[in-house]
Amino acid sequence: MSKIKSCAWGPGLAITGILALWENESRFNYYEAARDATQISSPHESSGEPISFTSRLDTDIPITGDYIERFISYHKVSRRAAIYSWHKGKDSEGHTTWELGWHSRLEKNSRNSGLQQKLSSRDLYPSHYILGDMRITKDHIHFVDSPVAISVKSLELTNKAHSLKPRNSGGLYLTNGKPNNLGDERVIYKGIPNAPTATYFGVISDEEGVGKQLETVPGKVSSLIKNDGILHHLVNGGREAALIKMKENFERIVWYTRIGGSLAIIVGIYFFFNSFYSLLYRIPLVERLVNKGAFVGSLAIGTPIALIVIISGLMTHNPFSVAFPLIIIITIVTYFILRSKTTKKQANHMLKERLSKLPPPLPQPQAASDSAITTRFKTIPPPLPPPLPQPLPQPQTASTSEISPRFKNTQKLTETITDVTSSSAISLPAQDSNLIEQTLLQLATMGHAEGGFKKKERKLLNKWGGKHNVSEERMSELLTQAKKGDDQPSPTKREDLELLTIMALVDGEISTDEWKLLVKFAQRMGLALLDVRNIIRGIESGELVTS
Repeated sequence: MSKIKSCAWGPGLAITGILALWENESRFNYYEAARDATQISSPHESSGEPISFTSRLDTDIPITGDYIERFISYHKVSRRAAIYSWHKGKDSEGHTTWELGWHSRLEKNSRNSGLQQKLSSRDLYPSHYILGDMRITKDHIHFVDSPVAISVKSLELTNKAHSLKPRNSGGLYLTNGKPNNLGDERVIYKGIPNAPTATYFGVISDEEGVGKQLETVPGKVSSLIKNDGILHHLVNGGREAALIKMKENFERIVWYTRIGGSLAIIVGIYFFFNSFYSLLYRIPLVERLVNKGAFVGSLAIGTPIALIVIISGLMTHNPFSVAFPLIIIITIVTYFILRSKTTKKQANHMLKERLSKLPPPLPQPQAASDSAITTRFKTIPPPLPPPLPQPLPQPQTASTSEISPRFKNTQKLTETITDVTSSSAISLPAQDSNLIEQTLLQLATMGHAEGGFKKKERKLLNKWGGKHNVSEERMSELLTQAKKGDDQPSPTKREDLELLTIMALVDGEISTDEWKLLVKFAQRMGLALLDVRNIIRGIESGELVTS
């Protein structure tokens, strides 16, 4: 396909898909028309309004064909012919491609030169239908029962078929005799079987079911999605069984059209994007990126467009079908939002209360100075020696070996360090320190279970850690340990598990990873899954007893 054709073909296909989706949401609902039709027991009761009539069906009215003399016990027979031939096309780079296979029509190209398609496709009907005392015309008749394959092995061929000398092998097969089976033809039959009891939905005129176009649906798009607005349906079975089939058939067509229209939009956008592929296909890396980008882009753009058209069509043409589900969805979403806000408020309040009841802050170490010495250690000078008696004056010599008698018996000055604190005051509160750090580590582990800390959670942890004199270096070590998941501390009592659950709910909800972590901790403590759920319910309702 050339770049110009692709640019035009893509948007055209996408627009057709959009129109099909829009029209599909307002299509004629023949199920509702059949459900609301007046039920009559005789065709003489008709007043020109839509009716439903159930009675015995004449199942022996034959259907004649071009190649088979007649079919019995069918509402409709579909004949599909195909010829084994060449199909000419082009790839994304504009190169000519050839495909040999079964095709519904013979394409005119150089490789099919000299071939002729002798068999044709067609839908076959009986001349009319007889339901009880009522005659039903075949014009514009609709069926919702499923077709079945028909084997023609035991059926009689027409003179026209004999002249073609087909091979009868379930279907008709014509051999051309050319290499690779080129030019061979086949015909496959499918039919909708009838039943002894049937129900007709439509309009009766002169005691004949003629159907009626209850809604005007002009345009090619309506024809494309098979929306003709006519109620003229013959269905096997009684009224209730027939209505069930009508409903299933209508819903199936609606969904098939939604899927087909959405694919048309996506493929159309893909063709448009891919039209620029020829400009870059010579660059290997860019080629792959453009091709993948066109596909991803068409999905990313086409899918939302299709959903918007479908929802808009529903709200415009069938507002009541959307209103009730929409109210339910809005109610459910509102409930969960409000519950999440309440849970978040309760969890934050409980978390602050629990953290405030943990042991008091650790003693803050202070540096010693000349002017301020800690009371834990005091320096006590030794006692001075008693004064010596004054000696008589004697002549002094300048000898350096003589020492003044005043200092001869002087004791050596010493300094005694005395600890004025008790032995219990010397030991650090290790138990409290471990509890605080363990709590921090558990809270940090819970925070990382949902992919990292939020700003408010990190601020709360830092504030509480600083309040209990945990240094920034130690805080970083604990956070790193929690992030790695090494040697995760397990809660030792129910209050610890409650604290972790509260921490998990400070954002109003519990993630999958947080839930798994809580369950794992509960199992280590010997608690059941019900205990975890009860703790969560207690936090959400605000009834969890704080300790």
